[in-house]
Amino acid sequence: MGTLGYKDSGGICLSKSEALRQSREDDGKPKSNMQVYARRKHVEERARDPRDEKQREEASDFEMDVKVIVAKKPEWRLRWMQKALIHVGRKHIKANSFYEIVMDEAFARDLHPLIGARMKASLLGNLHLFSSKQQKVLQSETNHFNNFKDEKKKEKSSRKKRRERSSSSSYSEDPPPKKSSKRSSQQDERHERRRSDQDERDQRMFAKGAADEAH
Repeated sequence: MGTLGYKDSGGICLSKSEALRQSREDDGKPKSNMQVYARRKHVEERARDPRDEKQREEASDFEMDVKVIVAKKPEWRLRWMQKALIHVGRKHIKANSFYEIVMDEAFARDLHPLIGARMKASLLGNLHLFSSKQQKVLQSETNHFNNFKDEKKKEKSSRKKRRERSSSSSYSEDPPPKKSSKRSSQQDERHERRRSDQDERDQRMFAKGAADEAH
């Protein structure tokens, strides 16, 4: 076999350094003390995690046909979205493929408001999985998931309305009694004392006048 490198190293070499490296790798000793060599280290392959292998198999068998997905029931589509986001986060499914499916108008067809709100919350909670351009589309008003109100905000508004109704009905039926202050109680006691003193005086004057008339 012919050589293309520096001196004959017993094989085809494309450069002088490659020839010197091969000569050192043969016996493990440099030809000269003045020469410096870069020794290659062969990286051993790590043993693959069986859980990762199982997850990859699930991702390979995961349904990604948009025609099949949009034909399913809304509950099934919600579960599919949640599982797909997990696979996208593990990089077992491409984010672009998932994005194209969920942004299809048929995917959001015939959705219950509660299911649509959950889908919207799942997408907005995982915006970091998408590109900046895709994030803007998902947050824009033209996105078909924005037709569904946030589930938490809806619950808060309904609770607020219930409280207002209950408070208005209780106020109209039986208004709460006014709290008596400490000053008003003291004033009432003073008035009672004055009245009792005045009654005693009147009784004394009446008895004295009756006694005078008898004499």
